[in-house]
This record gives sequence, structure tokens and C-alpha cells, in this order.
Amino acid sequence: MILRAGADDVAYTDRVSGVAGNYLRESLVRAGLDGDAKISASGAALALPDGAKPKAWKDIWSAGHGVAAIHEVLSTAQLIDMLERQYLQAIQRVVPVPERAALTPP
Repeated sequence: MILRAGADDVAYTDRVSGVAGNYLRESLVRAGLDGDAKISASGAALALPDGAKPKAWKDIWSAGHGVAAIHEVLSTAQLIDMLERQYLQAIQRVVPVPERAALTPP
């Protein structure tokens, strides 16, 4: 669901818990809720269908517009390697060569 999501797939609503938040529209629909629910005047949580008991952060996923930047699932090792590579590239762009050795991991 996250890999398919774009900024337009994020719904800002208070209808999940009574407190406004960003949720993935698809997770709202899967939980039996209105994916287009807007902020209610009362701040009251949405009335759920009979027998439905979806839970925020388990069945209903919270996400911001940055979800559109997620394109793949990486292992922890892959993510750490990517961050290290990006860090080293950034150092090369902004730190003079003599000072770079102190900032480079062994």
C-alpha cells in the first residue's frame, strides 16, 4: 500500500479517533470507512459499520505526503549502506580535503 501511495492518497481527517491526522485513504477504505471523510465540525470519531473495530496504526495507516517518495522496501543493511554512501558524497562536496579524513568512518 505504501509503495503505491502518492500525495493524493493521504486523507486529512479527524474521523478515525476524533483528533485530526493524515491517513492513507486505502487503509480507511479497507477498514470500512469513507476514504474521503473530511474534518467534522464536532471532532467526533466516525461511526463504524456494525462489528467493525479497525485500529489506528494497525488497520488504519498514518502517513504524510512524503509517502510519495517511497519507491522500494530496503533491508536495514541496505538502508545503512545508502545513508553512509550519501553521507560520504555530501562530505566530499562541502568539506576541504585535509579535513575530510577526520569525518570519514574507518
